[in-house]
Amino acid sequence: MGIVEQLYQKITNENARSVRYLSDGFNNASYLINEKKVFRLKKMSDTPFYSTENEGKILNLIAPNRIGPKLFYFDYDTGNMIDRYVDGAERFLDENVDLKDLKALSKVLKRLHSVKGCNSLFYPEQRYSAYKARSGINLDEKREKEISDRFLSFYTREPLVLCHNDLVKGNVVIDPVSRQIVIIDFEFAGLNSPYFDLASVLSENQIYDSEKCEGFIESYFGKDCVLLDKKKTALTMAYEDYLWFYWASCRYKETGAKDFKDIADGKLQNIETMKNFYAQHPDFWDF
Repeated sequence: MGIVEQLYQKITNENARSVRYLSDGFNNASYLINEKKVFRLKKMSDTPFYSTENEGKILNLIAPNRIGPKLFYFDYDTGNMIDRYVDGAERFLDENVDLKDLKALSKVLKRLHSVKGCNSLFYPEQRYSAYKARSGINLDEKREKEISDRFLSFYTREPLVLCHNDLVKGNVVIDPVSRQIVIIDFEFAGLNSPYFDLASVLSENQIYDSEKCEGFIESYFGKDCVLLDKKKTALTMAYEDYLWFYWASCRYKETGAKDFKDIADGKLQNIETMKNFYAQHPDFWDF
């Protein structure tokens, strides 16, 4: 019996009849147990911003809303967890995503953002400064300040909600049977602007088609959607590109892992895309 099987049996008092390795991500190693449950072993964290206590509390807060997979176990000391395996789940977020799926995701985010009880902040400004300092890189001080000042001008005045904050392709899946959208990996979750999640979906997955972007934002806000909501989402996309560039750059500097370098390079492309967007749509720069 291997270490994974022994640990799983000790936690659950169930035999691990089959164990299949699923992934070895930046922060976790995941195993499929008995074709039904995912056993996540925590490896490292986004120090000093990650908290096992925060992640565990948020997973329990969202459980009644069917936003994530059913949670069976969470260790508040280690961050190890066991949740339901979504068999045959489809990762559907990319530039070719169907608008109907984006609209369905907007409703899931609306439910997530309505969950009460979270007290931990995401701290985008503090993360930005910390990641940039650790990276040792300074891209464009003037441009960054303009974007940051505009982002913080509304971020600091509006109510914060529980956000996922990391809506990359791998963290959003569709159950092939029920067609229910499930969000996984809440390590970055915390109180933030709802625009941050909207921007994360679009920016992280390089969704720049205007019809899809506008349809997604309009679906989230419904009849109350105004042009200002689209402007704030676009600006938050630009802000996030710099934020995650510095995150990936500092993690590459600290670990040497090529995946972080690839992410940083992708963010540089996104930064140029948003520069071109604002050059073509200067009206979006004015609030």
